[in-house]
Amino acid sequence: MQNTQQLILIGSGQYGSVFKLNLNQTDKDGKVTKTVVAVKTIDPKLSDVHCFLALLKEAKLMTYMAKHQYIVDPVGICTNEIRSLYIVSELCSFGNLQSYLRSERSAFIDIYQCEGKGKEEKHKILV
Repeated sequence: MQNTQQLILIGSGQYGSVFKLNLNQTDKDGKVTKTVVAVKTIDPKLSDVHCFLALLKEAKLMTYMAKHQYIVDPVGICTNEIRSLYIVSELCSFGNLQSYLRSERSAFIDIYQCEGKGKEEKHKILV
C-alpha cells in the first residue's frame, strides 16, 4: 500500500512537468518507508501522442538501465487513464542536470587542438 501527499512542481520541460512528492510505502509486514521522489508526467494541456510516446520511451529506457550510482533509479511507472503516464524516480539532490551544470560551469573545461596554432588551449564549455 502506498500513501502520497501533495505534489510540488519543481520543473517543467518541452512536453511535461516534474513534481516532488513525499511517498510513504507500506510493505506486507506493515513497515512504513518514507521516500522523497520525483514524478515526471505529460502536461495535461498537451494531448499530442508524440509527447506521450517520448515519455514512454524514456520510461522504457529507465527500466532497461542497470543500477548505477550515477544513474537515476526508477521507483515505479504507472498510468491511470489514456495517454497519462507517470515516471516515479529517486529525487536528485542537486536538481536538474542543466541547472547543476550551469552552477558548476567553472569546474568544467574543454581541451581541444586549436586550428593553426598547433597547441592545446582550455576553453569553458557553454551549457
